Amino acid sequence: MAEDTRRFWYYEHVCTHPSPFLRYYVWQQTAITVGFTQGAYARKNLHVFEVPSHQIAVRPTGGGIVFHRPGDLTYALYVPLQSLPCVTGTMEDVFMSLSQPLLDTLAQFGCKGSVHKSTQAKRKGRRCQNAMCFADVEGYEIQLDGKKILGQAQRKGRQVLLAQGTFQNLPLKENQYDPFVSQWGIKIVEALRAWGANSRASANSIPALETA
Repeated sequence: MAEDTRRFWYYEHVCTHPSPFLRYYVWQQTAITVGFTQGAYARKNLHVFEVPSHQIAVRPTGGGIVFHRPGDLTYALYVPLQSLPCVTGTMEDVFMSLSQPLLDTLAQFGCKGSVHKSTQAKRKGRRCQNAMCFADVEGYEIQLDGKKILGQAQRKGRQVLLAQGTFQNLPLKENQYDPFVSQWGIKIVEALRAWGANSRASANSIPALETA
């Protein structure tokens, strides 16, 4: 999480021409992350979490509380705002645009995912910091066989959009993670180039996606 935060800060305050970047990693032990607006809440309520304090981290994105299990696949995708087709749209628009490359990649690995529009109404007075990310399906979520497989949050800066997420209930083995994310990166590149004609960036000015 510290590296994800560092890179977001770098793209926002140091780098003048950020390139798309996809970083992914696998959790080695149980951990908890909370959205960047929830840091104070997490520090004040450490007693409610059944993990040591050094296994609780604050994400650079928003969203609810995520319990990470050993083997969970997490990613951080940085996309320059000028590369998006809906740079002036809502975060919902951005989510929908970024979902298709992932759905296409899941299909290549035999996983027929879908975008689910929840009909659940948000409870009045519900505080975001108390929300368990995988316990609720609100807004748009990616599901597989009726189960939420991706908990993600986004943060829109001045230069880049950071989309950060964790997969759970993903029917892939760990030795499939590398080819899965590599193929997903290819699909994102294809989408960025296709979007170029309808965004502020031309196709020629969109660099290939880096991965780490």
